[in-house]
Amino acid sequence: MGGVDLNDQMSKLFKPRKYYRWPRRMLMKTIMWTCYNAYLAHGHVVPHKLSGRRPYTFTKFLQECTTGLIAEFRSTAITRRRTNSGDTTRLNDVGVHFPERAPDATCNNRCHVCREKHNRFRLAHPNVRDNPHNATKTHMWCSMCQEFLCVREGYTCFRDYHTKKQYWR
Repeated sequence: MGGVDLNDQMSKLFKPRKYYRWPRRMLMKTIMWTCYNAYLAHGHVVPHKLSGRRPYTFTKFLQECTTGLIAEFRSTAITRRRTNSGDTTRLNDVGVHFPERAPDATCNNRCHVCREKHNRFRLAHPNVRDNPHNATKTHMWCSMCQEFLCVREGYTCFRDYHTKKQYWR
């Protein structure tokens, strides 16, 4: 009885969310049980409490397991280049930059210019709750820069990003 109770107690550390349907919650619970059993089996080979060292916790064991499983995995989804604000390659040869719908775009892609305006306003005015700049979502990006930008009526994000050095102003 003690081992089962301890297993339940340790697997409750990472409780699956209540809004998940029961099959997913059951799967997560089963994964946590197997991880805890592997942690116990690992403890028989290498003691968890070595003298002069911190104890090897279940949380640390889970982190190492997940790192070992997905360390070299790269998603086939959209991979974008990060550009520095000082990088002016986006301003060169503007004629080849075209807006297009991004392949595999989700509805959580934020416009780069709107997000920058939103963040800079929030940093400049930490006590103001109503930010006039919305971090809008978009499916469109620049084909060369591979940055998500607004291309709609009333927004000049695409033009500002490719013509201004400080595009957030």
